[in-house]
Amino acid sequence: MSTDDDPSDGITFDRFIEDRPGHTGELLASRKIDFEEITVIPTYGVAVGDRLFLHYMSVEHWGEPGYWDLGSAGWAYSDDAGETWTKDTEAMFPGDTNWGQIAIEEHEGHLYFFGIPGGRFGDLKLARVVPEQLLDIGAYEYWEGASWVATPDSAAVLVEGSIGELSVRWNSHYGRWLMMYLIDDMGQIVVRSAPELTGPWDEPRVAVRSAEYPALYAP
Repeated sequence: MSTDDDPSDGITFDRFIEDRPGHTGELLASRKIDFEEITVIPTYGVAVGDRLFLHYMSVEHWGEPGYWDLGSAGWAYSDDAGETWTKDTEAMFPGDTNWGQIAIEEHEGHLYFFGIPGGRFGDLKLARVVPEQLLDIGAYEYWEGASWVATPDSAAVLVEGSIGELSVRWNSHYGRWLMMYLIDDMGQIVVRSAPELTGPWDEPRVAVRSAEYPALYAP
């Protein structure tokens, strides 16, 4: 990628990963069979040391707008700076998982996963793991409302849906965590804040409305 640090006149990409000359390569393969696995889509990424990780969702079928079915979700990793990727067949979640799509935040020695199921109408739950055990699904802990537990079925609803693609970041100016996500059926992107990753998250404030900016997507 270009070393130009000033994006005001655009960003220049001088290289991409190819599968043949002049053709962008597919990093995570899919079967491309409807109702089995129509596509595989990364939802977030993180680096642990020199290894790169992508969380992905395996989409079985696209339904009505905002609805889709997952066959599974899981992790892929790269040890060559993203040139090639390996799906870890052990590091997978079932299709009905609440961690079908995630936002990742690193904090005090853990990676925190804010998770929603496939689609844009589910509730938000929270999991965490130490970075070195990222591929060990059995090492994950889940926030059950008052403490961290080892059973995913005990995970509490952190924020009630409808929640579409989301992001979470610490804001040093306000001294609070900020979360943004899409409310698809209301045509809104909202922002919420909390003193801790576990909440409590305050009431949503509307940042963008589809009436002014049609076709809202992941904030």
